[in-house]
Amino acid sequence: MKGLSTLIIAEGKRLQSERMQLLLMASPLLLISMTVYVLPVINQSISFYYQINLDAYYPHVFGMFVCLIPLMLGVVTGFALLDERDEQLIAYYSITPISRQGYMMVRYMLPIFVTAVYIMLIFVLQQQITLSGYSFFIIFSMLMLEMLMMGLAMSVFAMNKVEGLALSKAAGVIVVVPQLVAFFPKHLHWLGWWAPPYWIIEMLTNPDIVAGSEFPSFVVGIIGLSLHSVILLWLYRKYRLQVE
Repeated sequence: MKGLSTLIIAEGKRLQSERMQLLLMASPLLLISMTVYVLPVINQSISFYYQINLDAYYPHVFGMFVCLIPLMLGVVTGFALLDERDEQLIAYYSITPISRQGYMMVRYMLPIFVTAVYIMLIFVLQQQITLSGYSFFIIFSMLMLEMLMMGLAMSVFAMNKVEGLALSKAAGVIVVVPQLVAFFPKHLHWLGWWAPPYWIIEMLTNPDIVAGSEFPSFVVGIIGLSLHSVILLWLYRKYRLQVE
């Protein structure tokens, strides 16, 4: 327990010295502000001046903003994992009473908490999408898994922070994929099934799910959670092989 406390204190000191990561951790507040205050004003202005109603596209824009939240927090975690891997701290902690599992628990403790707060905040403050408790739980779970996936992906595939930043940009492109697929004919939507954010957008935009139908919500939720879980387990196994 003393070792874990020491690690938590060290993590707090590290964040104080990493201003860029602190800024990145706070950046979802900008997305939340845009969702709550800016998007409604833009919609009203376009509707007034051009007689175009953008309400039909709001779930897609909202879904993209929501998916960017775990991406940003995952990048913060990934940078920390890269730093500590280079400094051989992961190998050090693995032979101490803290253990590798304890290290991973502390490493993800703050990002998990902050991600959860941001996700709940953006859903509570927005007023245009109504979801059942089950649908929200599924979306919340997938978003939390995506944060874990992003952190591990940076550690597994990036050799340094420059490569990690490039990887985060590629992940940002994946967030956009469901938005593009939404404009395809229905029979081509399978092209987006491989992208984890697709299933979150589907939960937010599927008319039957939004209307409260339980069966499509259950099916989409099971598929989405299964895909997220498989990818996360695959990344964690690669991570374990890398640090052992």
